[in-house]
Amino acid sequence: MDMSDRRPAARRPTRKFGTGKNAGVELDPQPSDSPQDPLNWPRWKKELAFGSLMLGAAVIGILKTIFVTVASVMATEFNVSYMAITALTGLPMILGGLAGIKSVILAQMWGKRTMYLVSSLVMLLGAVWNMHIFESYAQFMVSRVIQGIAWGMFESLVLLSVKDMYFVHERTTRVTIYNITSIIFTWGTPMIGGLISQRLETFRNQIEILNIIQAISILLLAFATPETTYHRFSTYSVGLSNFQTTITTGTPTQTGFKAYLSTLRLTTSNSTSKFSISTALLPLRALAAPSTILTFLLTAPLLATAFGIAHLLSELFSPQPIMAFPTAIGLMFTVPLVASLLTYAKASLITYFLSRSSKSHPASKDLVVAIPALLLAFIGTLAFGLYTESTLAPVTKMKGVLSAFYAQGQDLSQRVVSVVFGILVSGAVMLSFAGTSHLRASAHSEVESDALEGAHHALQEVLIGIFVIAVPMWIPGGSYMTARLKDASIALAVVGMVTGSTAGALLWVFGEKVDNIDGRVLGRRAREMDMAAQMGKWKSTESFFEA
Repeated sequence: MDMSDRRPAARRPTRKFGTGKNAGVELDPQPSDSPQDPLNWPRWKKELAFGSLMLGAAVIGILKTIFVTVASVMATEFNVSYMAITALTGLPMILGGLAGIKSVILAQMWGKRTMYLVSSLVMLLGAVWNMHIFESYAQFMVSRVIQGIAWGMFESLVLLSVKDMYFVHERTTRVTIYNITSIIFTWGTPMIGGLISQRLETFRNQIEILNIIQAISILLLAFATPETTYHRFSTYSVGLSNFQTTITTGTPTQTGFKAYLSTLRLTTSNSTSKFSISTALLPLRALAAPSTILTFLLTAPLLATAFGIAHLLSELFSPQPIMAFPTAIGLMFTVPLVASLLTYAKASLITYFLSRSSKSHPASKDLVVAIPALLLAFIGTLAFGLYTESTLAPVTKMKGVLSAFYAQGQDLSQRVVSVVFGILVSGAVMLSFAGTSHLRASAHSEVESDALEGAHHALQEVLIGIFVIAVPMWIPGGSYMTARLKDASIALAVVGMVTGSTAGALLWVFGEKVDNIDGRVLGRRAREMDMAAQMGKWKSTESFFEA
């Protein structure tokens, strides 16, 4: 293909470059000339919208672990089994993962702003309903399910909005901030929540504070987060080349506050598109892509184990003989939080230096990070089960004709529990990062990357929800709890290691074949032919595309 531009110089599109410290960096994607284009928003407007989305992400992280320190208290209050209480988190996570796929499809027609506002309002209404339920477990479950569907819809769009607002060279920092926010508020919430729940109202104190944060988040979404979707480009990706043509529509000449208010409409002329069955099916097709499935098998079992054990802590340590209060259980998350942040930082640096080591960055390089992550999660799962079983099991020691009976739990160190649990969580977080990085590196286009990452996240959330419900079922309370804890920990560690290492090896060795099958499943060839056909429409003396 001849890429020579045969138009007069005055009519050729000007490639745009960064300014300041990014001077000389060609902007990708190329922004339009419209001030409504999120890429052209002033810095304060972008950062305010980004901060609003981060607050929403923080609320979702809180909702996922809000009950881990008070599950035993809730089981007593509602007079239900412990597994029924963990289902208050597990079932919403399952449905939220599935709702995320649907949200991406609906956002194509209704825009992301509509989905953000609706889902946030539903989350708030569900939490307010939670506060006023005192006896009915069924009502509490319904309100949590509604919240789960809403948080799944919100969560699936956040990174897509980041890509809408920022150029490629700006995204790494924002994605890192998003991941750190998720880690802090998911694994740090029990530390604060346990302390807050020590008061008379127990877990309702957490919900009340969460409602205030959620209300602030909704106000920011309403007045500081305009629609980020903007159809500015026709993008053609054929082979290794990417061709982008700026399409600029007429924009109002409003300025100042009126212009800002005009951007707060639910939808704009550039934010929605006609329903396309091929576009709508892409997130669903990605669920069946081999890369999605193998990456899911690599990351999900051990991450789900970490969540499952987190929701088991209250059953293990709240009853006799430990009788740990919510504050003590919350402090067990200190090492998991700190260690997961450190391992995430380490994984980010490793991936960064690997990408800088050569111009060609094979997707398999990102799997290097998965090796230590698998080992950490495997060791943490085994250590948690074996240590807890050995200290909670009653022991009788004989000395001559005398026998001494050692009560259960007298040798248990909650600091050691925090350390071994932290090893598991840090490995699982690092593993999840490795999987997401691999999908991003292996995708042929940004559209494919979004679909694969979204599908992987949805499947991962579903399995996490299943484990949150199932782990207490595998390790029920009673006289046999410690023995079953040991057996379950060994089984979970072995299954996670075997599935993870096998999936990682397949991605490493057969990466090219997996990519070819991905292309067929995602309809890559059909999209390329459609793009090529559209490119033909630009062939004229007025176009810079010439065959």
